[in-house]
Amino acid sequence: MKFQSFINPKELPDDTPIYKYMSTDIFLSFLLTQNLIFQCIPKWKDHLEGTLFDFAKQVKTKWSDFNKCDYFGSCWSLQDYPSGLLGSETERIEANKELAEHGSAAMWESYCWNGGVRIKTTIGKIKIRLTEVQSWHGAVQYKPLSSLLTGMVIRPEFLFFYKGVGYIHENEYRFVVKPKRKTTALFPINFSDVSELLDEILVYPTTKNDDWKSRALWDLILRENIPGKIDGLSNNKNGKQFCRMSNLYDKKSHELR
Repeated sequence: MKFQSFINPKELPDDTPIYKYMSTDIFLSFLLTQNLIFQCIPKWKDHLEGTLFDFAKQVKTKWSDFNKCDYFGSCWSLQDYPSGLLGSETERIEANKELAEHGSAAMWESYCWNGGVRIKTTIGKIKIRLTEVQSWHGAVQYKPLSSLLTGMVIRPEFLFFYKGVGYIHENEYRFVVKPKRKTTALFPINFSDVSELLDEILVYPTTKNDDWKSRALWDLILRENIPGKIDGLSNNKNGKQFCRMSNLYDKKSHELR
């Protein structure tokens, strides 16, 4: 059996916004350590991740030296509905505004089912921290698994940028690194000041039953003054509200303060 030809991952401009959903404990660990964690790919939540890579090794014997345990990744979302998914381009634009404003219900429930946040940054702010390690980054392409098993593969690393259509709602932008030395299941990238990395924090949407969780996170972020005192406002960065609470499930208003 052969594989289709895998082209280079589709890279996007450095100023492209990307988003990451974090559970409360992962987010608090991120604030405490100021480390963005790249996890060993076999340890990812998706048990199918890397299986295409393993299958390709069985076909391509010259890939025997490649081991998916040597690769670490960080997954983000473009939060952008593709063209053709909705009835018209106008509807797609409005849908993307709503997605940016409130977040994805599927993503909240997959990654923050017990509370958490969605952080926003840009591709360039991550990429600039990867200059001293072998890395690849690009938008994940979603295809039926049957269509992936035709043609031939150019490079094994490219296989980490293809997934089955069952995950298309994630609209993922992925960073993959290969450290020079063997390491554990986690590979940290340190940011001396996380406020430089973060452009926005969106807190998990509240419901009547767990409103206190979201309020506690929202208050913590402002109390710790994570964005820094910019323009004299504790919840303002580049002229925009830095920390917001999603209104996906329950309409609430949190103004600048």
